[in-house]
Order: sequence, then structure tokens, then C-alpha cells
Amino acid sequence: MAESKKALWRSSEIPAAMRPFTQKLNANSLFRAAGLSRLAGMSRAHVSLVKLPPGKDSFAYHAHMLEEEWIYIVSGRAMADIDGKTSKLAPATSWALRRRQCRICCATRSTKSAST
Repeated sequence: MAESKKALWRSSEIPAAMRPFTQKLNANSLFRAAGLSRLAGMSRAHVSLVKLPPGKDSFAYHAHMLEEEWIYIVSGRAMADIDGKTSKLAPATSWALRRRQCRICCATRSTKSAST
């Protein structure tokens, strides 16, 4: 099995797989992410580890037309805007987003989340 498609990834190996992402429609967008499921060779389920620096946005305000999204805050704090309503996110917060729900997330403290 190729190293990049192995099933078990230890926490010490994940930082090397993290990549920076920005969104052209939001100049404040900046986060680092590793597609954990893709690293393991999965194609139907998607799980990522995302780190969002303080004061930065996850992406532009957007919605997914076909996909649902689930986010779990591992550490840090953030504000989420879902369909125009702002909510505070803290560690151990689970955030489920249905199709067509508009969303954006802004870190108020360094935030680490797992996302599907």
C-alpha cells in the first residue's frame, strides 16, 4: 500500500499533510487543512482536520447545494454565521449543516476542527 493511502495516521504525522487554503471572494479567508479520508484512500466519505487562525474566516459566505457538512470543534473558539444567525462555537461543539444552508466561520481564538 502506498504511504499516502495508508489507513492509520498518527497525530505526529498529520501536520506534514496540512495545506493552506484561501478563498478568492473573501480576502480574510485563511485556514490549513488535511483531508484525512483522502489520505487514507477513501472516496465516498470525507473527513478533514482544519486549523483556523484567530481573526480569520474559513471561507466566503456560501452554501452547498448537494452536500451536507458536519463540523466538530476540537479546540479554540469561533463565531459561525448560519443563514444570517450568529452562534458561538467552543470546544466539544458539534455543528451540522444541511444542504442550502449559508455559512461562514470566523475564529476568535485559534480553532481546530474536524469536518466531514
